[in-house]
Amino acid sequence: MSDSVDNLEEPHAPSYSIVDLLHNLYMQASQLLSGKTAIYTLDSDAFNPKQKEVAATLSKEMILDEGEEVAAQFTAQVAMRSHELTVQPFQPSKKGIHNRLTNHDDTGCVWAIPFSCEGIIAALVVINDSLYPNEQDQRIAMRLIHESATISIKNHDDKSRILEAILDSIPDTIVVKDKEGKWILTNRAIREKYHLDDTAYAGKNSREVLESQQIKTPFVDFGAMTDELAFQNGSVCYSTVDDVSKPDPQYLSVYKTIVPLSCGKRQLLTISRDITEIHDSHSRLRNSLREFRGLFEHANDAMYLYPLLADGGTGTFANVNQVARERLGYSKEELACMTVWDITEKSCVQTVKDGIAKLLSDHHVIAEVTHVCKDGSHIPMEISGQLFVNSGERWIVTIARDITQRKLTRAELEKRTYFDDLTGLPNVRWLTDHVRTLVDRINRRDPSISQDPVAMQMALVTIHINDFQQIIDSFGRDLADEVVKQVSLRIKASLPGDCEIGRLSPDEWLIVMAHLQSAEQYQNVAQAIRDQLNREFIIGGLDIIVAPNIGVCVYPTLVDSNARDAETLIRQASMASHAVRKGSRTQIECFHPDMEASMRSRRTMHTSLREAIGASQFFCEYQPRFNLQRKMVGMEALVRWHHPDRGIVMPSEFIEIAEDTGLILPLGEQVLRLACQQAKVWLNETKSHFKVAVNVSVKQLEQRDFADIVLQILDETGLNPEDLELEVTESCLMDGDTGIDHLHFLKQRGVTISIDDFGTGYSSLQYLHQLPIHALKIDRSFVQAYDGHGSQSTKIVHAIIHLAHHLGLSVVGEGIETPAQLSWLSRLRCDEMQGFWLGRPTRASKFSTFFPLL
Repeated sequence: MSDSVDNLEEPHAPSYSIVDLLHNLYMQASQLLSGKTAIYTLDSDAFNPKQKEVAATLSKEMILDEGEEVAAQFTAQVAMRSHELTVQPFQPSKKGIHNRLTNHDDTGCVWAIPFSCEGIIAALVVINDSLYPNEQDQRIAMRLIHESATISIKNHDDKSRILEAILDSIPDTIVVKDKEGKWILTNRAIREKYHLDDTAYAGKNSREVLESQQIKTPFVDFGAMTDELAFQNGSVCYSTVDDVSKPDPQYLSVYKTIVPLSCGKRQLLTISRDITEIHDSHSRLRNSLREFRGLFEHANDAMYLYPLLADGGTGTFANVNQVARERLGYSKEELACMTVWDITEKSCVQTVKDGIAKLLSDHHVIAEVTHVCKDGSHIPMEISGQLFVNSGERWIVTIARDITQRKLTRAELEKRTYFDDLTGLPNVRWLTDHVRTLVDRINRRDPSISQDPVAMQMALVTIHINDFQQIIDSFGRDLADEVVKQVSLRIKASLPGDCEIGRLSPDEWLIVMAHLQSAEQYQNVAQAIRDQLNREFIIGGLDIIVAPNIGVCVYPTLVDSNARDAETLIRQASMASHAVRKGSRTQIECFHPDMEASMRSRRTMHTSLREAIGASQFFCEYQPRFNLQRKMVGMEALVRWHHPDRGIVMPSEFIEIAEDTGLILPLGEQVLRLACQQAKVWLNETKSHFKVAVNVSVKQLEQRDFADIVLQILDETGLNPEDLELEVTESCLMDGDTGIDHLHFLKQRGVTISIDDFGTGYSSLQYLHQLPIHALKIDRSFVQAYDGHGSQSTKIVHAIIHLAHHLGLSVVGEGIETPAQLSWLSRLRCDEMQGFWLGRPTRASKFSTFFPLL
């Protein structure tokens, strides 16, 4: 044998299957071997009580007389100590006295094979009546049984280790007890829970084990009772509480079942599972249900609970909360006999059906419906439906929120989003969507299939009020708003019934003409609008004249087939209306691709202007002014642009764009600073006295801090206010009070103010008398029209000079290009003169050639 008695492991509590294993070996030996068979174990003090019980049990299996018993025990002990197969002869006496190692013929023999299993050292013993009967066969049989026992024991050991590993991996606590309630086997979970070592529980009942660990539980007796029930019924299951002395007791689910052994014995298997978390979850669920019932009844929104039937229909309301009852006007008893269809407005029935169908897949749905109250009134509601299953039944919980105010707010928001606050007309967003829809309809129609011209074309007509800002500045915002309303009414009154009108911007309207069949349609509409708007508006006792510019864009159009989106078409129509300001006298323009190119050119110029201002690419040329004695009394600063690619660019190419884009403000400030700096240099150099004149635009005068900017530049450059002259146009002085206030302030500080291009504007004599000006500059067109024969222009110039002198103003004649023009203005006593004949605009570096004329 390979095992040594001296090297055997310390005995430990056997598994509940060891009795079965040894008993099976005994039965196998009894069947295969001749003679009486038994399994003997060493009765050692090192054995624990359970091992001793096993030994005693197996030793009782064989019925031997006294002599045989003594011989069997002796031989077994020899075999277990020698670790080898042992054969001992014996001669039984009638008195049962063992006479070993005799040579008498009537002696028998004892065969013993040693083995060990889980710490139990045993021997398989066979007693024959005669000495060595069939010795060879007996020896072979014993060896076979020995090999079988070895394999069985090894398999048992492997299975025991696997079983032990499996049991120790289970988080539930496991205990095996015998019928007396004593613990036989445990797993790691229960040993760790009660801090038990491997042998502390052996032979003890539950009370003894728990009390040894100072664990208090009132359920030990209950556990013993359930053990008895399990032995009676085969199994039992229940819930209990473990160790109530702890602040947070542990809730257990206990299952007990009987495990029968092949030897006929029965043992009790107890499995306890920790269900504290489940118990707490159930408690929370119960609390949640109580809270849900409270929330359901007292929620701020209406709530309905009803079943979803197997056929997809719905049952009557199982519950309806207080808000729903009050809102609908029905009692709880009335609603218990009603379904969701009884409170749903007919137009919303399909929406509810679709929502219920969606619930089957998504379990949740949100929709807007209208509920019908008992008094017949309707309430718009946002419903949120939730599907849940309880005990196999499907239920729907619906939360319904009154969205009356939300819909009113939404309608108001939509109105603000898509309609103009002042006129109530559709705004640019609505118009864009509308045009986009019409474009899609036109694009879907194929002229090759259908010859019907209806819906094959549309026209976009824009109406732009020229100089609308002047109306605001002259008469105020309130009156300007009234003008907008009146213009909207007149445009609307001019339209046929199939046109849509909207407001694109503060001073621009758009008319959309669908189903266009001929050019005459939009031409007639444009003419009617022009005629209506050219009539005076009488508002607040004032006669207001507006100047409408009308642009037209037709889609599809042969001149621009690439324009296929609403935004582009509207932009092109607007572009056409703005093109009217560039010289057209008809007040109506149709879009042409050249306008697009012109617009791109303006955008490019705008970008270049912005970069040029930042890079200081502008400089001034100076044109001298003379008095009647041909003495130079000043010069006018004329801005020039030194473009890096184009060279010198004249003001006629960029001033208008600078005005429209607002770049005239930084540009004007830059020019004023350059002129003042240069004038200061020349004044210091010549020790003379003269003025430098600088042109000022309307946009500059509209600046709130314009006067401060002028005074700051004078201070920075050191130029005296008396040496600066600001030239403004008549329109600057007529556009509002802000500019006039600036000029009054600057005049008081010593700055000279003159009106440039006088005679081309619309100043009244009374208004001219009140303006803060020192001089008038006669427009060059009147001077160049002089023919020496008393033409109308000659008379106008004579009148201007006479009027100016009568008002105490000096007069400057500009544009003098011939000796005759010079002589004529001299005879009329024109105070100062300027023109190519006297001196061309010259760069600062060469202007010193005029200094001798100072």
